[in-house]
Amino acid sequence: GESPRIALTTFTEPTGARFWFPCFDEPNKKATMQLTLDHSSDLNAYSNTKVVKIERIVTRTLTEFAKTPILLTYLFPMNLNYLPCESITYRNHMLRAFGPGADLALNQSLLALEKLWNEPR
Repeated sequence: GESPRIALTTFTEPTGARFWFPCFDEPNKKATMQLTLDHSSDLNAYSNTKVVKIERIVTRTLTEFAKTPILLTYLFPMNLNYLPCESITYRNHMLRAFGPGADLALNQSLLALEKLWNEPR
């Protein structure tokens, strides 16, 4: 049989960031952060900033992301997965969804945002 595939997605709200990296994980503390993930080359790496550098070393990959603006630590995600990714941009923000049905999830998210903000794309 095929070995199981893995995925890692952080959910750090409200105080989970301190389990992933050293930080003051408090609502009144904000910081800039920069992430480099060392991962298996068959996984895709994502965070909430753009990729600035990818370095492949045999079966490993180093994916470096741009520095974040000042934000709360619980808003700093890390994601490693093997799933296909779909993305769209809404009001200068990239929205992503992973896996089968990602395009449907994005379209429904876009409709909800347009209704919330009363502003079409």
